[in-house]
Amino acid sequence: MNKFHKLAMLLASVALVLGLVACPNKPEPKPEPEPTPGPEPSTPTTYTVTFNSNGGTGEMTPQIFTEGEPQNLLPNVFSRTDHTFSGWATSADGTVEYNDQASFTATSNITLYAVWEKTTISVKSVSIKSKPGVINLGSTRQFQVDVQPSNATNKIVTWSTSDPSIATVTDGLVEIKTTQKDQSCTITVTTEDGNKTDSFTFKTYEHDLKMTEIQSGGKTFNIGTGTNTVTFTKNFWISDHELTQIEWLEVFDTNPSYFSSNPTEGEIQELRPVENVNWYMAIAYCNKLSLIDGYEPCYSVQVDDGKGGKVEVDWANLEYTDIPTSPNTSWNNATCDFSKTGYRLPTEAEWEYAARGGLTGYVYAAGTTIETEVGKYAWYNGNSNDKTHEVKKKLPNGYELYDMSGNVLEWCWDWYGSYDATASDPTGPASGPGRVYRGGSWYGIAAFCRASSRDYISSAGYGHDTGLRLVRSAQ
Repeated sequence: MNKFHKLAMLLASVALVLGLVACPNKPEPKPEPEPTPGPEPSTPTTYTVTFNSNGGTGEMTPQIFTEGEPQNLLPNVFSRTDHTFSGWATSADGTVEYNDQASFTATSNITLYAVWEKTTISVKSVSIKSKPGVINLGSTRQFQVDVQPSNATNKIVTWSTSDPSIATVTDGLVEIKTTQKDQSCTITVTTEDGNKTDSFTFKTYEHDLKMTEIQSGGKTFNIGTGTNTVTFTKNFWISDHELTQIEWLEVFDTNPSYFSSNPTEGEIQELRPVENVNWYMAIAYCNKLSLIDGYEPCYSVQVDDGKGGKVEVDWANLEYTDIPTSPNTSWNNATCDFSKTGYRLPTEAEWEYAARGGLTGYVYAAGTTIETEVGKYAWYNGNSNDKTHEVKKKLPNGYELYDMSGNVLEWCWDWYGSYDATASDPTGPASGPGRVYRGGSWYGIAAFCRASSRDYISSAGYGHDTGLRLVRSAQ
């Protein structure tokens, strides 16, 4: 073998090693076969359960369920006032099909509806509002009933009367049927289940609140003992007597009077003046009687509503026990609309003008200058035997007004203060140490029966000698 042949063999071997020259006798490698694809992995089917409060409040997140796999429902978070959650239904008006957190298997998207059961809240008490002691002949009175708690399930009540020949009652409307005074009748309200009841007993009486019109419009007079002058631009009406105990009972069922029994022989107890009345009670009486008689109340009192605001006193349903007996800022801030038609207390100027009886030159409200004659017109400590007496037992003054001197002191609207030198229809200062009272009393000396005599006590104060007389603005 020559050197060229050897070189060729060597190069061929190198080429074979380097893969540059294919081996002529070695077959080409076959490609690996592509793998046969298998089925795609499956995705589980899911369904959404939506929760509907069905009249309740709150929010619940929809719940996802896997088909064929049971799981517990989410706990209910809905709520509804005065109702209890019972479970879930598949329609809004359906019955319970699934309890709270029950096992559930979804087969489709679905909405579950909350099922509610009305909570039974028992009535704890019923009370008739604003009970009177007497009701006027020929009248009708509407009464309201308070059911507690306010969210009681069944607040239905029934009304009944002890004697339909005296009075009938329908839904709280009492109608007097008899024409006779002093007839007793009981009105009762009862819950539907009969477990709670309230009642009041009243007597019939004949309303006799005689009002005299004082022709004061355009008139001027000197008030008090000085030269201060008052001019009136309009007339006013004033009761010819002090408010009696029976008249008080037309509004309230509680007689506050200290002298509530043992009248002087020949006198009628219920016709003695009401006393132990504070100023707050006096204006409350005026407003409530105004509503009863169909007049516009004159007084406004704004009290706290418990929510940071103010609300007007509910005069129609105000109870005697609701009236303050200690100083009260809200009631001290009472306002009076003198243009209204209702009953009110006289202003101090109105009271004195009426007390003088249209007469001049007289010291006493009775119309006399002689102290020893005061007893003809007034009950005072010299003749009262230390007690009040039936109204209108003494002589009237020049306006036919009785007891303007003595028997009981009479509340006026005004705060106590100095008189203005001249004033037109004065209503007193904006504030003061107390409210004015006028007129002398069974307890006071004769000098206190003077027309100019005046004093004051706290609006919350009262005594055995403090009553009132009603006035209305002339329209």
